[in-house]
Order: sequence, then structure tokens, then C-alpha cells
Amino acid sequence: MENPNFIMISRQLFDDYASGQLTAEELVIILHLFYKANIVSGRAGVNYQSVANDLEDLFKNYKNPVNQVNKVMLSLLKKCRIWFEKHSGSRSKFEVWIDRYPCKRDGKILDNQTPV
Repeated sequence: MENPNFIMISRQLFDDYASGQLTAEELVIILHLFYKANIVSGRAGVNYQSVANDLEDLFKNYKNPVNQVNKVMLSLLKKCRIWFEKHSGSRSKFEVWIDRYPCKRDGKILDNQTPV
């Protein structure tokens, strides 16, 4: 029986956090994106405000939580952990592709180097 509440997460994420390659904010946002993502495509439709709202406790000490989410997402983009099209100045919903998202349907790893 398949459990719809189960999400496969790479141990490499936690290794990268332990080695300092990912910050705590980056790790939590990646985990949040895994939770929000389509389990087959590895894509999540998000906007910075919704991420800031969903992770309110993480960003409560920032004067502008939405800007901090933007900075963390750009850092993850630069580190090639996620990918999204440029949407400069737009605060609307956009699609995020998660690097090495484990595809639940057949166990394949999506590398997002060649978008599906």
C-alpha cells in the first residue's frame, strides 16, 4: 500500500548541511519545496510570500521575511539545488524545479539538467 504522506529525501541534503554547504534556512526551504512538489515531476508552484507564511517561525526575526526567502531561494539557485525561470520584480507564483528530486513513480532521480 502506497502512503501519500511519505516523501523520499536524499541523505545528501543532511550531509551537505552538516558539512556547511547548506545553511539551516536553505535546508528547511528545500524540505518545504519537497513537501510542496508534485511527486512525479519534482516541481513546486510557489511564491515568496507563501513560503514566508508557511515557514513563519523560521523567518520571524527578519524585518522583511519575504526578502529573506527571496535571498535564500537565489542562494539555492546559485548552488544549483533548485531552478526557476527569471521573474525579476514579480512576486507572483512561479514554478521551482528541485535538483535530484526522487521520482516516486519509478524511483528515478530527476537531475533537472534537461527539464521534463
